Amino acid sequence: MVEKKRNNDFIGILRNLVKQIAQIILDDVSMVVEEGADIMLVKIENKFRKFQKKLTRKITSVFLLLFGGVFLSLAFLFFLIEVLMWSKSLSFLVIGLIILISGLLLNEGFDA
Repeated sequence: MVEKKRNNDFIGILRNLVKQIAQIILDDVSMVVEEGADIMLVKIENKFRKFQKKLTRKITSVFLLLFGGVFLSLAFLFFLIEVLMWSKSLSFLVIGLIILISGLLLNEGFDA
């Protein structure tokens, strides 16, 4: 009976030792995983910020180009009407054709 109790105590000690070792290993692994996850999140956030800045710059530049294009078209319209004495309908037709041809040429350039 005494020997059985000693055997159970020894097995209990071994179980506790294995549990403690497993807990230490799991704690170390979980810390490494948490640190890796934090580093990855920081990298993702930085890349997202860079992408956001690039997208903002691109949208702003396209908006400014369109805004400038509208003013140039209006200036060309008034030039045709006032200086060359063209009718309004003919002036709009010429400007529309120029914009259409420019758009088609740009579209062909982007497909290549």
